[in-house]
Parts: sequence; C-alpha cells; structure tokens
Amino acid sequence: MTIHDAINEYLKQCEARKLSWSTLKAYRCDLEILDRSQRHTELLDIESEELQKIIKGNGSLKPATMLRRSVSFHIFFQYCKEKGYIQETPVIKSQRVKLQTPVTLTADKVTGIFRELYSTPKEGKFYWEKSRNMAIVELLYATGMRISELCALKKDDIQFFDEFIIVSMHGNGKRERKFLITNKQVITALQTYQSDVDTASVDVVDSDAVFINRRGHAVSEQTVRYCLKNYNITPKILRNSAAKEMYDSGMNIFRLQGTLGLNSIDSAERFCCRQELENKRTYSLSDCDLRNRLSV
Repeated sequence: MTIHDAINEYLKQCEARKLSWSTLKAYRCDLEILDRSQRHTELLDIESEELQKIIKGNGSLKPATMLRRSVSFHIFFQYCKEKGYIQETPVIKSQRVKLQTPVTLTADKVTGIFRELYSTPKEGKFYWEKSRNMAIVELLYATGMRISELCALKKDDIQFFDEFIIVSMHGNGKRERKFLITNKQVITALQTYQSDVDTASVDVVDSDAVFINRRGHAVSEQTVRYCLKNYNITPKILRNSAAKEMYDSGMNIFRLQGTLGLNSIDSAERFCCRQELENKRTYSLSDCDLRNRLSV
C-alpha cells in the first residue's frame, strides 16, 4: 500500500470517529505535506531520515509546529501498524517544546471592552445581534470556554435558577464539564439576548442552538471571531485572560486544569509561576466568578 492510499484511509477513519474539527484539520494539514512528498512511496519503503526532513520543513517552522507534525506522523504510522500494513513504526525523533506564556488582557482592558460593548446603542433591523455579542463576550470571559464549545452550546446546556446559572460544556473527547455563574451581568446578558431574539421574530432554523446568525443557523466560529475583531480581541485571548484571572483569584492549578478542560497540567501551569504553586491559597466559588471582580 502506498502512503497516499494509507493517508486517505486513515483520514476517513478519523472522520468516522467524529474527532473535533480542529483535530481533523491539524491531521489533514500535516499528512497532506507527507502525501505530497511521498505520494507514490510504499509504506514499507519509508525512511526515518526522510520523515525527519519533512518534519523540519524549510527550517523556518516553529518548534511547536514541528512537534505537532511529528506527533501526527507517529499516530498515523501507529495506525498502519495496527492494521498490519507495516511491522514496525519508523523512528520519529521529537523534542519537548516549552510552552510559551499566553497573551492575556489586564483587568482594566477587559473593563474597557465591556464598557464599550454596553455603551454602543442597539440599532437597525438586526439590533438583536448587539445583545448576542454582549452575551458571547460575557460567557467567554466568565467561563474561559473554547470558541468551539461556545458555538456548540444548546439551550439545554444552560440551566437558569433564581440566583445563578449552570453552563454545561462539551470539550475535547466530548467530556462534559459544568461552570456555575452567579454574576447578574452575565445572567442578564443571556436573558436580554434571548428576549431580543424573540421580540425580533427571527426565523430560527437551529432551534436548539443558543447563539444564532442572521439566517437562523447556529453561529459559526468565523462569525464570533469577526464580531470580536471589532474590539481588537480574539476568543483565545479572552480564554487566556479568564484562565489567568481564575488562577489569580485563588483557584489551584488542578482545579484550573479541570475548569478549562485541559489535557495536561503543563498547559495549566503556563498561567502561573511554578514557585507560586505550593503557596496558593484556597478559593471560593464567588472568587472564581470573574465578572464579580470587574467594576462595570
């Protein structure tokens, strides 16, 4: 079997497993590079040296990109071995990459964003989009959820109670985690958005979706990124800022890992200094409700 045929079969199998869109995109991107370089090469004839050259690329790749590419190759050849196409997986060398400190916003910057959001009047036929954008920013910052999790939210995932709401998120591997929100601004933003959608009589197609676009379909990641671009922020920066504030408010590193749905404790440690870990105080639910720490 050639590399080309094996890659096509593997990607179809990944789609059948219903991996996340971002994971599929990463696998496809890395394996297409391998396919272009070794399209007609038989699996049994692949050389480790050739794989290392492909992983390094033209020498301008970042260490994290080379690490991701090497992992993609390793998983692919592991699949080929399990299928019996090869007896041993090629030796693929990879180096441990030190995770960089993420870009975050200060509390003053976040406060300024919220003030700008709430000071802009609702106008035009699609005035309800203003309420939607408010609710999106509130929820992204309050929970630190991923943009993919936000776009996939269903109405049943948000439970309203008298003094708080509980948001259920489904992250990597379809693992569910819950987040309690007590801040009235966040709760009001969600209620106002839903009220405006009902008042505007929007023709909703995806009736289960929390956030919708003008055509009534579930809002896409591209739409959310475009909305946030008006405030010079990205969903990733909001998530990073939320994580940093959660840690600064007293949340310990292990709870932070679970709250953000991170696979590795190393990812959570990016938001703090290692020497602080042993001295970290305990936290309360009200401490980790980030919107309670802002004055707007």
